[in-house]
Amino acid sequence: MTDVVTDSADLTKDALRILASAAPRAVSESELVRSLVGLGYRVTDTTRDTLVAGLDALGAVSDPRVTATAARAFKLNASVAKVVRSFAR
Repeated sequence: MTDVVTDSADLTKDALRILASAAPRAVSESELVRSLVGLGYRVTDTTRDTLVAGLDALGAVSDPRVTATAARAFKLNASVAKVVRSFAR
């Protein structure tokens, strides 16, 4: 599941980059936008690191039904992240 958290964080960063680059040049190159994108990256990294640490601390979930449901949901998110990332390149 930590792979899904990492992929989701990467997707968020890609989205931030795409949004910033879609703005008019004067806006996308402004200090305000650069600061907000940088802040978004830092928040995303912190959230990712916290979630991964929490998942590592919890270890395996004891109920296999919960694990299977979560795995299906995260697999879908990872698939969507790969598609969006392919458009970003």
